[in-house]
Amino acid sequence: FLEEELGSLSLVTFICTPTEAVKYKRFKTYIMDYIDFVPELKDVEWVYYMDIDILLGAPLVPFIQELESKYNIQPPDLDESAVSAPSKLYFFKNMEYARRSFYANSGFFIAHRESSRECLTIWRNRMNKRPTEKFDQASINSIVRRTLDGLNNRCIVTAMELENYESYPTHEEQFIEMVENESYTPLIHILNSCISKKFTDEATEEFVANVLMLSKEERKEHKYGKEIVSPSKSVEWTKKLKTS
Repeated sequence: FLEEELGSLSLVTFICTPTEAVKYKRFKTYIMDYIDFVPELKDVEWVYYMDIDILLGAPLVPFIQELESKYNIQPPDLDESAVSAPSKLYFFKNMEYARRSFYANSGFFIAHRESSRECLTIWRNRMNKRPTEKFDQASINSIVRRTLDGLNNRCIVTAMELENYESYPTHEEQFIEMVENESYTPLIHILNSCISKKFTDEATEEFVANVLMLSKEERKEHKYGKEIVSPSKSVEWTKKLKTS
């Protein structure tokens, strides 16, 4: 399946050159198919997707609950009318300076396991028609434009306000400022590996230490991830959860 989708295109070329990057970004639109393969996920109803370049800066549960309340994110009605109801996806608006080019940012989105499938298919089909496009947001723009022009009533895209939910530190100064102020949004979108490479190891380590609330001893000894969070201790911790 992967070979068929990717063809002969090498993923290595995507690291810092986004040409044809949309070809591998199509995989996120198959997310419902992926979870269908995992029996343990059979009861999952909502999917909160995040790109790999998004860091977590605050607890997710209150963040998710607030979004669901504010944007009335609810399961579709399970009656006959639901069959004809439009499919929906929820994105955050893009950074202000980039909003004119791409209205929504696709690094994070909310989708319902069943009712969002049509939207994901439409999004993927739009990307298929733009194989050399650098950004998958262009296809989201296309869906929004077609909706406004009355040409699309099957996929409704909701663009949520950024507010204090997601930040885009594009320069190390912004990254360091967040660390110094210990003020983090729930989602911190580094945008891509090219930008994250500009951040020093010191700034990155300080960020991780703050978010994980590591003790001075853990920071000094650098034991976290090696001894503090070891596979054996993780198993013990899991067993405690099951028995508690």
